[in-house]
Order: sequence, then structure tokens, then C-alpha cells
Amino acid sequence: MEDKKTLQSLDLLEHFTLYQDNHQGDLFTKKKGRLYNIKNGAPSRYNLAASPLQLVAMAFDGTWKVEKSENYEKFMEAMGINIVKRKLGAHDNLKITIQQEGNKFTIKESSNFRTIEIVFTLGEIFDYSLADGTELQGNWDLKEGKLAGTFKRKDNGKELIALREIVGDEMVQTYTYEGVTAKRIFKKA
Repeated sequence: MEDKKTLQSLDLLEHFTLYQDNHQGDLFTKKKGRLYNIKNGAPSRYNLAASPLQLVAMAFDGTWKVEKSENYEKFMEAMGINIVKRKLGAHDNLKITIQQEGNKFTIKESSNFRTIEIVFTLGEIFDYSLADGTELQGNWDLKEGKLAGTFKRKDNGKELIALREIVGDEMVQTYTYEGVTAKRIFKKA
């Protein structure tokens, strides 16, 4: 199995093909151009016309709650966030809900401080502001099954790199700014 493919075709008989979701392990069969779950018969959210990378991205769908952070306070310090906001930000109870429809993503971020909804299309530039008010402009792309974001701060032009990837049953979000890298690890809520 290739990591890049979420669904793998298993040709068992000449006229019967199973598809396996490599992230969840579910099996699907094709009926009338749609995929249906073998266990419960429910229609799948997967689109057979989608590329394998789009199918991988669908693994991000759902609600994720932050479980732990690594080097997050140092990252916020590098971003120029004051100590009070850094202490609060380290305990923000962030919850992210991701919904994908083709190349369009809707992301709802909910924390102790704010709730916002962001809608973007892969590869298209959009404006975004961080919880501390820092204004950014950039885009998300899909690279090797990971959501890769490249953003520039509007106040100083410096680059912020963000990466979201599924690792086992976790979504790992990595940020890099001015040589400082932090991770936030999320579990399905």
C-alpha cells in the first residue's frame, strides 16, 4: 500500500472491486458509481473521480480538539506575542472543525477567546488573522497528503509556515516562524 492513497482498489474478482480507507480501515464497494460501506451500507463521502491526494485530505474531516502542544510558547514569543497572551494562548482549548468539499475547505476554529469560520480553496490566496490580531495573507495546498500553508505577515512581510498531517489517530499541526518550530497535537473530539 502506498501512503499517498487513502483508498486502495482490491481487485478480488473480475466484476467485484473493494476499496479500503487506509486511515480508518473501512471497506467499500462500488454501486451505481458511488461507494458504499460494506458493514453498514452507508454511502461514502469519497468521490471516485477525486485524485488520491484529495481522498487523503478527506481524512482531515471532522472535529479535532487540541490535546498537547510542543514549543508553542517559544513560537508565540518569536511571533512577538506578549507574555500574558502567550500564557492564555497555551491554554486556549482550541477545537477545529474541518469540512472538505473537493478543493474547498471550511474550517471553524473555536477557543476560549474566539470562534471564527474560514473558507478557502486550495491554492488560492486569502486573508486570515490570528487570535492575537496578527494579520496574514497566504494559502493552503495539498502536498503528499498533508495540508501545507504558506502565509506572510502583513505587518512585516515575514513568512509563517503551517503544516497539518494525520499521524495515526491524531492531527499534528506544525508551525514554523523565524526558525522556531512548534507543534499542536489534536485528537478527534
